[in-house]
Amino acid sequence: SLLCDVRTLPAGHDVPVVVVSATADMTHRGLKAKSLEVVDWLCKPIDTDRLLAALRLAIGGEDRPAILHVEDDGDIRAVVKFIVGESADLHSVETCNDAREALALRDYDLVLLDVGLPDGCGLDLLSQLGSTTPVLVFSAQELCPKASKRVSSALVKSRTSGDELLSSILSLTTPRASVATD
Repeated sequence: SLLCDVRTLPAGHDVPVVVVSATADMTHRGLKAKSLEVVDWLCKPIDTDRLLAALRLAIGGEDRPAILHVEDDGDIRAVVKFIVGESADLHSVETCNDAREALALRDYDLVLLDVGLPDGCGLDLLSQLGSTTPVLVFSAQELCPKASKRVSSALVKSRTSGDELLSSILSLTTPRASVATD
């Protein structure tokens, strides 16, 4: 109710908000969260990588990460675009060939990859990616153990909520804090 009251004030309409709560998942599901314009809903205990990503988005201190989404299903592309929202710049392509062309033109902070594509296997793109580019497989089937070792993370579409997908994306696109050593 406090957040709703803040959003009605002229000065509170554009204030970035990150919610941290032991019941953030339940609260988020029970509200029309989009109308509250919350940057992220974080459950306790805090995932520090996700918190840093949310704070980065809230203060606008860094450019948004660039994500190449390789997916032939237009409905899935639309859902992912909605889930990602303003968290990242999403560039979507439908085929392996289109992905190769996109990768030749620029570097991406993350590749979100479907395996079954009309012109081949999405995993064939791994050889074109540098070892520093994280790959999140978001596919209809589980990956075999051998393929799983070649990617940063893998999620099965039918068993992954929007919050889980966004959390995985944010954790893979958040720069790790460097530790100084003596």
